[in-house]
Amino acid sequence: MEVYEKAYAKINLTLNVLGKREDGYHDLLMIMTPISLMDELIIEDSHCDDVSCNIDELNGRNNIVFKTIETIKSSYDIDRSVKVTVNKKIPIGAGLGGGSADCAATLRGLNKLWELNLSLDELADIGLELGADVPFCVYNRQAVVSGIGEQIKFIDGLSSYVVLVNPNEQVSTKRIFESTDLNYIKKHIDQHISLFRENDISSLKKILFNDLQDITLSISSECRKIYEIINDVDDSFLMTGSGSTFFSIYSNYNKANKIAEILSKKGINSIVATIMCNNC
Repeated sequence: MEVYEKAYAKINLTLNVLGKREDGYHDLLMIMTPISLMDELIIEDSHCDDVSCNIDELNGRNNIVFKTIETIKSSYDIDRSVKVTVNKKIPIGAGLGGGSADCAATLRGLNKLWELNLSLDELADIGLELGADVPFCVYNRQAVVSGIGEQIKFIDGLSSYVVLVNPNEQVSTKRIFESTDLNYIKKHIDQHISLFRENDISSLKKILFNDLQDITLSISSECRKIYEIINDVDDSFLMTGSGSTFFSIYSNYNKANKIAEILSKKGINSIVATIMCNNC
């Protein structure tokens, strides 16, 4: 028996750093949505645990999927083994949650394969032990996410297209957060949520923000260079997560594709994806 799972990427439409916790993590307030860019996982019974990926550096124990398998087996006393084949399309270290998405897809897949009958809420609780974005990726629904990722409030409503630009530079999330300046006025997202639910793309894209963007741009010269080019095409491009991918949202495919074509002429590769507006 084998199980097929889709691991959808995510973007942070807003990212507000609220403060640093005693445990060293930061409290965040974010609006997040899954997008159609995805990795694909095939999970099947095997004589030993193994993870095979189309990216060599993510084979075997180097992949968070392997840790996910070990966690489920240990937690539920499972005496079976699996092989997970990962077809990776989400760029690594790009702020798109690829590792978290793969982890969440593995949780859902093992739940089916081993007939554990766990709810999504239970899988999300397990996922939080493996990564802050994993609970969100377990549900694959638009949401306001707070705390370190464990507080999730669904807010379905936004239906649009997104253009993604990845500078092909991995940035250190730890370094970005260590450099975060907490001594400035924080933004509120009430207006963002209202426009999100109304699917008011033109108004929403004018006020999206990411508290980590300026820090990442100051640290990464490659990200800053790419940002300056794409900003000349459309000044609504914003970084997702701690970087390094930039995105901008559009009400229809033709608008998104036109921007992608203009970027291509400037030597910038991009991806046009769909924002997932319903439970995947």
